[in-house]
Amino acid sequence: MVFLNYAFHEDNNQADPAFLPGASFVVVIIVSPKNKPPAKKAGGLFFTTRDEMTIVAKFGGTSMADAKSIRLVADILKQDDSRRVAVVSAPGRSDDYPEKVTDMLYANQLGLVEQRFYEIMTGLDLDTASLHGMCQWVARAPLKNRVAFGEYMSAYILAKFLGWEFVDAKRVFTLSSSGYCLFDGAFWGRLVLKDEARVVIPGFYGAAYAGGIELFPRGGSDISGALAAEAVGAKLYENWTDVSGIYTADPRKYPGALHLPLLTYHEAELFTLYGATVFHPDALQPVARKCIPVHIRNTFAPKTSGTLIVANKKRYYDPST
Repeated sequence: MVFLNYAFHEDNNQADPAFLPGASFVVVIIVSPKNKPPAKKAGGLFFTTRDEMTIVAKFGGTSMADAKSIRLVADILKQDDSRRVAVVSAPGRSDDYPEKVTDMLYANQLGLVEQRFYEIMTGLDLDTASLHGMCQWVARAPLKNRVAFGEYMSAYILAKFLGWEFVDAKRVFTLSSSGYCLFDGAFWGRLVLKDEARVVIPGFYGAAYAGGIELFPRGGSDISGALAAEAVGAKLYENWTDVSGIYTADPRKYPGALHLPLLTYHEAELFTLYGATVFHPDALQPVARKCIPVHIRNTFAPKTSGTLIVANKKRYYDPST
């Protein structure tokens, strides 16, 4: 069995998150000393090697907003065999729907939610026979399950359309109320070993440590994608959205805003903390722990260069090579 991305203390045989000060979500994988894989020693801790063959691609709400945009997402995923893990948000605003699906779910507008997913599925020529029953179940479910239904259905629909495996986030992430996240090391290990594996995972939630499910903060699908990248030790984490990277201001409102093609983790964190909404600030912690580059890209203009976020600009990393 392969365990990924753990910290292991030699002196007490315990995983310990204390070396990650300030992290909003600390990742801990408990491993048995008897099954400890070959690893590199660094500062009293052991770290497993990275999977240099996998790209984790996260798609935001605008990318999943309707059938037309989901077809673009599918095209992007099929263009590069390294894109083996997709993490998706709930459908965002569209021309026909001014509200995000998550907001509809908070408002208990389940009729509109069902109608919207029906339109998406029929637009993709998918069978809708199970949709009504799923929506009826959600109507009786606890609030957190209801709110997470948007991400669940986005992943379910994309997996069906692509012919990929749908993996419920409850299977792979366990969250505690104090902010810890535990990975299913066995799942991620099998994913690394199976070159043909292609999976779609809902963002924004995971299993609750005490039972049920737990939610990330709003915009937390970015965090889900970053955690997936960390768990698999990805060579690159792509974050696909509706703008071509990070700018000095919102380019949709300020056409003269300057594009920033290359940033460090620290610089990107400052931009997000001071109002840039293209990437959740808490999503930088998981990728920074493994020095995984982040590429912010535009689903609707995939040939644009976007913004690359790296540990050190002097060691510039070109994701196209």
